[in-house]
Amino acid sequence: MTSVDPILVDTRTACHLLGIKRTSLFLHLKNQNLERRKVGRKTLIPMESIRRFAERSAF
Repeated sequence: MTSVDPILVDTRTACHLLGIKRTSLFLHLKNQNLERRKVGRKTLIPMESIRRFAERSAF
């Protein structure tokens, strides 16, 4: 059986993947460093956006 990567993740998962706090995540969303999708009241972040952000921010 193969595993399937999610297309969108919630803010908690995005914070965990990026190793940043929730406040920092929302700052990056506000500054449009990361994309977001709203589904009702829920904020979801595309995995592709997280990958691009991580590549740009790599030390």
